[in-house]
Amino acid sequence: MRSSSFRSSIVLAVLAVCATAFPAGVPAHAASGSWSAGGPPGGAVYAFAVDPTSFSVAYAGTKGGVYKTTDGGDTWVSQSAGMQFFADFTVSALTIDPTDHNVVWAGTRSGVYRSANGAASWTPKNTGLSGLAAHASSLVIDPSDPDVVYVGTTAGVYKTTDGGGSWGPKSTGLPSGAFVPALAINPSNPQVVYAGMPASSKVYRTTNGGDQWNPRSSAGTDVGVYSTDDGGGGWNIEVGGSDVESLAVSPSNPDVVYAGTYADGILRSPDGGATWPFKNTGLTDKTVWSVGVSAANGSRAYAGTSNGVFKTTDGGTGWTREITGLFAQYTPAVAVNPSNASAAYAATFRNRVYKTTDGGTTWSLKSTGLGNVNVSRLAIDPVNTARLYAGTSGGLFRSADGATSWSLCSNGIPAGSISAVAISPPSHAVIWAAVGLHVYKTTDFGDTWHQRDGGLPAAQFVYAIAAHPSTVTTAYASTSSGVYRTTDGGMNWSPRTTGLPASPAETLAIDPVTPTTLYAGTALGVYKTADGGGQWNPVNTGLAVSRVFSLVVDPSNHLIVYAGMWQTGVYRTTNGGSSWGAFNIGFPDRRILSLAITSDGGTLWAGHEGRSAWSFTNR
Repeated sequence: MRSSSFRSSIVLAVLAVCATAFPAGVPAHAASGSWSAGGPPGGAVYAFAVDPTSFSVAYAGTKGGVYKTTDGGDTWVSQSAGMQFFADFTVSALTIDPTDHNVVWAGTRSGVYRSANGAASWTPKNTGLSGLAAHASSLVIDPSDPDVVYVGTTAGVYKTTDGGGSWGPKSTGLPSGAFVPALAINPSNPQVVYAGMPASSKVYRTTNGGDQWNPRSSAGTDVGVYSTDDGGGGWNIEVGGSDVESLAVSPSNPDVVYAGTYADGILRSPDGGATWPFKNTGLTDKTVWSVGVSAANGSRAYAGTSNGVFKTTDGGTGWTREITGLFAQYTPAVAVNPSNASAAYAATFRNRVYKTTDGGTTWSLKSTGLGNVNVSRLAIDPVNTARLYAGTSGGLFRSADGATSWSLCSNGIPAGSISAVAISPPSHAVIWAAVGLHVYKTTDFGDTWHQRDGGLPAAQFVYAIAAHPSTVTTAYASTSSGVYRTTDGGMNWSPRTTGLPASPAETLAIDPVTPTTLYAGTALGVYKTADGGGQWNPVNTGLAVSRVFSLVVDPSNHLIVYAGMWQTGVYRTTNGGSSWGAFNIGFPDRRILSLAITSDGGTLWAGHEGRSAWSFTNR
């Protein structure tokens, strides 16, 4: 029989946390000006921790590191100094030392970090954690001895007894290679720890500090919230039908429980699980990855969603979005009006396209008509800048009114994700698009499309397309097996791969003045051809070689080229690739997915993997 109180219950939720990211570091190339965060604000918040002494102080874990508020969410400041943004980074766990609220722990996809000064700086604590064990998904601290910490990883549970000085495996009894995204510790008996296993829908318990784990009863296979009154011996479903991503129990009143769901928003029980009404008024994003509750008042809470932080002060009756300073958007595509640097667009997670007309000071959501798709490519018509194209997971969309509204323009293109879009400069009615393994072309602004990939290798993914700046029938396409060129409008393509590495080029850029000169960005750096692809050569002097996601040539000076790197930020050459210098003044970390530049070369925009879009002017 289920108790009406959670005081003696253990409540666990299976956390499905997505992750991705990378590192920083390299000296900045000499230039006037610096990068500044342009926005849009928001982004996915995967972990939350509220200071037990003050609801005004809280920490949010994102793809872009840790953010902190000291004013109840009114403003957020990035607090990630010391964190190493390697190639798979997301802050997926946060916890505060119950004996010293200045000590904060963070679990990331590149290890565990500890701060002793309220997140002002972080120190890696990874001795004994490597490989999959460094992918930290959950953290709990022994309340009787804060040097004892458990971390749930993608390779089981690890434990430290010396404040993170070293870690050792504590997975005896757990399934081999267990993914542990949920841990809970018994505050009255810290030797008792529970671990949630999504693969088996089981909960495991240790009663001796992790030396031995034993399975408890299955919590059930239906999605929802379950509770147990006997340490996991039996489970009762409290509320079903919603995929629960996070749970938070009010420290001051354990009968108050918040449940964040993947698509249905917030459930809040005021009575120990007897009832679970939805509390979504004002909650405009219903994917809730994390919840943090005030230690003193269960009516005050934060919700970390897929697009920022929301706050309630009345038990969820109303929520307000609190994102000022929270620049944590995943930004795979940016586009800028070629003649107006203040007008720019950023594609972020899911179907969101944002627009700024004041250089990034303010942004407005411009996604009407896009539906439930992921936007990964943006292109602006160079003649009619109100016309835009968005390459998405659901086809190609077009806007004729500056992104105010969108409509599908994929007549002739099969369903699938758009991997490349290129507008032909000499005739902006001609557009090239790639859908996975095939190339398509339109001559009427996207009203109709025809497959144009004769000669391209079968079953080879198309990563990028570059349209010739002056010849409408010429274009280049990068595939899994190299770069190809067409000179007859796509009817026939021929290989232009000599000198390229086996790694595919994920981006192509053509010199607008000398169009036989092209640049290709690969996992081994930048390659250049001076004869239309007849011969490619690496041009990586001074370049911190890593995966190159984006290349742009400065339209005002064709010898200036920018490279957006997977791990090391933006690099610039001023001599056509003969040498490169880091161009990262002001970047806190440097994981670049996309670049866009104005026609006068005066403003460069960069789309960041977890820090929204940034702009650089006056260089």
